[in-house]
Amino acid sequence: MRGPADSLSALDELQSISVRLRGANRNKVRGQSDGRVVAVHIRRGDVSATRSAKTHFTPNPPIATTLHRVVALLRARGETPSIRIFSQGAPEDFKEFAAFGPEFHLDKPAIWTFHQLVEADVLITARSAFSFVAGILSEGIKLYEPFQERPLPNWIVRDANGRFDDEAFGDQLDRLPVRLRQEAAGPGLEIDSAHPNGDRFVAG
Repeated sequence: MRGPADSLSALDELQSISVRLRGANRNKVRGQSDGRVVAVHIRRGDVSATRSAKTHFTPNPPIATTLHRVVALLRARGETPSIRIFSQGAPEDFKEFAAFGPEFHLDKPAIWTFHQLVEADVLITARSAFSFVAGILSEGIKLYEPFQERPLPNWIVRDANGRFDDEAFGDQLDRLPVRLRQEAAGPGLEIDSAHPNGDRFVAG
């Protein structure tokens, strides 16, 4: 039976892997003018309004509320963020987000998608182990939606309507450095399209 010590050990191992991946994959420095990257994971595919709705599905409006506030707080500081939405489906399934002018990354390879979530400056998680683990490895700000996995101490919790603590977000943003980035997966995260899950986005 696994206990708290096992969980801490697993977390330490994940964080160690994260450090090694960053060292292998970052080859470009982002300047101030490039703007912050806000990654939004929206779980679809295996969940819907009629399937796992109580435990893992979140409709678009509360997520859009969170994103609207994030964008407003960044723009108040003179920043123009890059909004990237990661999910499954078609752009018309996400009409609530059109006003943000986002980049849609739908049904993309799981490994590539995971790396983008980890590297984002701000990560809006879903009720999903996929973005939860990405949040563990991320050095950015995590805006967490409650579900069965409990957040880490420095994560900012969103309520059911998508609201969160503006002050906590601002405090973390003050401490967020201009970080290294890489646009593509890079040499350490090559994608095998022949693998059963290599060319599909895994939302779970």
